[in-house]
Amino acid sequence: EDHLKLLVERFGEARPITKASIEIHGNGKQAVATEVGDGVYRAADAWLLEPGKKALAVTIQSDDLRDVLVMVFDPAQGGSVASGREPKYTPRKEQ
Repeated sequence: EDHLKLLVERFGEARPITKASIEIHGNGKQAVATEVGDGVYRAADAWLLEPGKKALAVTIQSDDLRDVLVMVFDPAQGGSVASGREPKYTPRKEQ
């Protein structure tokens, strides 16, 4: 695929988080993911798709939630094309 796709749901509820602000930081760069469906966000910044593993921090903010997800992303290994399944990253709700 030509983008990074994130499925964002409430932890333990399998309910999509909609209308969130999502920023992706890594390698000294930043990208913004836009909502393309209920809880589905996409970022198409070229640096995300460059070969090699990237340590990313994904900041998720909505009306009642703020979280940071830390992950390693390798475009050659992840997503629906390489693994045959949709990627799924879920934030945890603040206590």
